[in-house]
Amino acid sequence: MYRVMKNLSIRCSKFRCAAIFWLTSAALFTSSTSALAGVNLLVNGSFEDAVSFRLNDVESWLVAPSSTAFVTSTNGRRGPGSQSVSFIGNQSTQSTISQIAPTMAGQNYTLSLAVADFTDGNGFGGIFVFWEGNQIFAQEPVLPGAFFNYLDYLFPVTATANGSELEVRGYSVSMDAFSLVPAAVPEPGTAIFGLAAIGGFFIRQRK
Repeated sequence: MYRVMKNLSIRCSKFRCAAIFWLTSAALFTSSTSALAGVNLLVNGSFEDAVSFRLNDVESWLVAPSSTAFVTSTNGRRGPGSQSVSFIGNQSTQSTISQIAPTMAGQNYTLSLAVADFTDGNGFGGIFVFWEGNQIFAQEPVLPGAFFNYLDYLFPVTATANGSELEVRGYSVSMDAFSLVPAAVPEPGTAIFGLAAIGGFFIRQRK
C-alpha cells in the first residue's frame, strides 16, 4: 500500500493524491466493518453454555445478589439449541443479569432478544432492559397469551464508550436469543461509488 501511494504521489497533484488516499482508506474501512457485521458480541446469548437448573449460575453473565435466575431446557426456546433463561419471583423480588459487551465508542449496534411469559399465559411477569444504564425497553406485564411462545424484539443502540453494559431485570419471564451485532453498513462497492463521485467532482473543480 505504501509503495502504491508513493508512486501515485509522483504522478498526481497533491489534491488528486489526497482524494485517492481517502477513497482507498474509506474502502478498506468499509470492508473491515462489513466483515464484522453479524458477529454476536454477547457471550452465551442463547444460554447453551450454562448448566440447567442451577440457581443464579448463568455462564458468562453476571447475576445480581438476591436474584432467582436459572437456565432450563423445559421452558421452551427461541434461539439455537435447547436452553433459555428464566426469572421467577414478583415485582418486589426481581432478578438481574448483565454483561459488558466489547463495543467501540461511537459505533451503532442492533440488540435483539426474545421474551416469553412464564406464568401460564396470564401476563403476570415483567422485563426491563437497560443499555449503558439507560432503560430502552419495558414490558409489564409481559404480553398475555405468550406462555413459552417467544416474541422477538430489536433495538438500535449506540456505544458511548469502549465496552457497554447490557442489563436485564425482570420477574416471571423467560428470555432467549440475546444478540448484539454491529449495525449494517453500505456494501464496499456502494461506498466506493459514492465517494468516487464526490472525489471526481472536486477534482474537476480544480482543473
